[in-house]
Amino acid sequence: MSEIKIKDSILKSKYKDNSFARVEFYNNLKSYDAIQVHFKNDDSNYIIHMISGAKYFIDDIDNCYKEKKKAEKDLKNLFKKSTFEDWGTSPHPVDKTGKTIVSTTMFTFMDSGSGAIQCYDWSKEMKYNDHLKIKLMTNEYFNWIQNKAY
Repeated sequence: MSEIKIKDSILKSKYKDNSFARVEFYNNLKSYDAIQVHFKNDDSNYIIHMISGAKYFIDDIDNCYKEKKKAEKDLKNLFKKSTFEDWGTSPHPVDKTGKTIVSTTMFTFMDSGSGAIQCYDWSKEMKYNDHLKIKLMTNEYFNWIQNKAY
């Protein structure tokens, strides 16, 4: 992908700390409805610190939870030496009403980095699609999203 295309695809930030930039792709995808990538704003090499795939479950959060369980099983078989932890359900920090909830299972790789399997149950006010998200991330990105982004 050209640098011009990357720069043109950067989304307006909703984060209070702008250390990372976000790009999303929706066209010509087979397994997912959207792909999201984060890289550092000051990185001219655009090294990916987080990549995720999202599959929409419009007004169908129950099937999202079913797919989440299936993905957990598949990833546990794929990443046998990783630790998996159910983080339960928590409000999404972007939704100030507290109505949007995210159900998360985290997995941590032995050497570095982590991943998450999440169902996003967005409130009607937020006007986003409910979706399953599977993501891989560096430790640096994980620290930022947990402690600085919101």
